[in-house]
Amino acid sequence: MERCDFCGCAELKDAKTYACEPFTQVIGDTELQHVEGWDACVDCARLIDLNDWDGVLQRAQLRVPGWKFLPAGAKRAASDAIREAHGEFRSRRLKAN
Repeated sequence: MERCDFCGCAELKDAKTYACEPFTQVIGDTELQHVEGWDACVDCARLIDLNDWDGVLQRAQLRVPGWKFLPAGAKRAASDAIREAHGEFRSRRLKAN
């Protein structure tokens, strides 16, 4: 199933795709391969176009399973990983869109 690459929601009707150079993100012992096209749900696309990355982060945090029950350290680590991925996306985004 396709999901928003920014917040993880499954509602991709009217999604917007942003071009980006591919990159690898390492989280602990895991390597994540991020591809050229990042799909954004309508809500994330609006926030991205407004350059509201704190808003995109908040949407992503709300979709982490059990977010409100995670210990503070786990929340911080998850937020840092999401921020890192979004930051790499911003630095590698192809400005055609």
